[in-house]
Amino acid sequence: MLGGRYRLVRTFHRLDNFDWKMFFVRVLLNRYTSAYVAVSFVMKKKMSKNGSKNNIYVIENGVPKIIRKKENESKAFGFLGRISKEKGILELVENWPKGWDRLIIGGGGPQLKELELIIKNKKNKNINILGQVEDVSDFFEKIDVLVLPSKTEVMPMVVAEAFSCGVPVVCFDIPGMHIVTGK
Repeated sequence: MLGGRYRLVRTFHRLDNFDWKMFFVRVLLNRYTSAYVAVSFVMKKKMSKNGSKNNIYVIENGVPKIIRKKENESKAFGFLGRISKEKGILELVENWPKGWDRLIIGGGGPQLKELELIIKNKKNKNINILGQVEDVSDFFEKIDVLVLPSKTEVMPMVVAEAFSCGVPVVCFDIPGMHIVTGK
């Protein structure tokens, strides 16, 4: 890009990379990109429709199989990921009713403090933040259902991880998730 002999390989994981605000960035980067990696065939189709070059390779998210060991306890929903606006976790917590089953949140990110404040103000003892999760299999042993409140992600790794642990996933009906949910 700066006169050197480098190859730029880009990857896309979210649908919101294609909104109008990113148009000029995409045009500039397309000029210097040698190849693209998509995490699903839905993402490849979206990339093709939005001006990416023909050299798009699909490498689907994959995770090793993790054996799930579950204790008998009350139901627990979980969220695992970056604590940021596009993930939808703030809205989920704001609307989590008192008296519902537990919500266990794993991860960190730019809106962690805001999330902690929302939980404190709601005074909902059924919502817990674990912080960064080092052992994914340990997190999935604690929950019964993974909740994915994002409306922009195509095929996040956390879904594949949940399925590999035998944990069902609740998500929005968006195109990329159809591959995962079998629609």
